[in-house]
Amino acid sequence: MFDVQHEIEQIAGLAVHGDIGSRVVEFTSLIVFDDVLRLIQILRRANATITLHDRRYPSPPGAFMDYSQEKAAPERWSMTLGNHGWTGGIYQIDDETIALQIHDVFNRGRRPKLQIEGGTIFSHYDQENATRNKKMIQALRELHKKEA
Repeated sequence: MFDVQHEIEQIAGLAVHGDIGSRVVEFTSLIVFDDVLRLIQILRRANATITLHDRRYPSPPGAFMDYSQEKAAPERWSMTLGNHGWTGGIYQIDDETIALQIHDVFNRGRRPKLQIEGGTIFSHYDQENATRNKKMIQALRELHKKEA
């Protein structure tokens, strides 16, 4: 049996808290990019959801982003976003882009928790077209690019 909590806690700097259905990952120390990518792959295997608040997203005061396998293309996560009354469509985001975002958000100062259960994909929305999807991926990559 796959134990997602055990797998996540094998990564230095991560701990899982909460009851089943509302678990979160706490970043207890800085974490390297490759370990964030490993976390994303563990969460994919567990068919988990990911919810985070991205304060850097250019819509003050940032955006809440939900990632899920629901309606996801192969090797992608479905992502919806929103904040204070606005929401976006469904985007198809790759593991590396999500890992860049999480690595940047959680290693930059304050370390909030990453919700890994109970996320909501607004599945009544349509998939964004290829052009808008590509622009979202480019925007997230630019916003959260790795620093040399």
